[in-house]
Amino acid sequence: MAYDEFLAERVRPLLARHPLPQREKRMFGGYGFFVNGNMALGIMGSDLMVKLGDEGVIRALAEHANAYPAVFDKMTMSGWVFVDQTDLDDAELEFWVDAAVDFVSTLPEKVSKKK
Repeated sequence: MAYDEFLAERVRPLLARHPLPQREKRMFGGYGFFVNGNMALGIMGSDLMVKLGDEGVIRALAEHANAYPAVFDKMTMSGWVFVDQTDLDDAELEFWVDAAVDFVSTLPEKVSKKK
């Protein structure tokens, strides 16, 4: 599955505003954005994946019509939502990026494993 490269270009400057260590990588046919070693955002096809934790998912699904449960390969991903980018304006994209960074900032830093 290809990912929307234009959406990735829109996400990068919003992430860059945050001073935490960041990296990006292709994965599972999509693209992932990591903050402090934790995946915060991803792009699968044309949809944005946002890590919010279980409580954040409940709020997002109740309050945002373009958010829906993150189901990947028939399995629901706990703590994540997909966001349909059909009408995703810059302000709303900024909201989702900030929400993901705010959540993963509460998690312990993950250190990459050396092989």
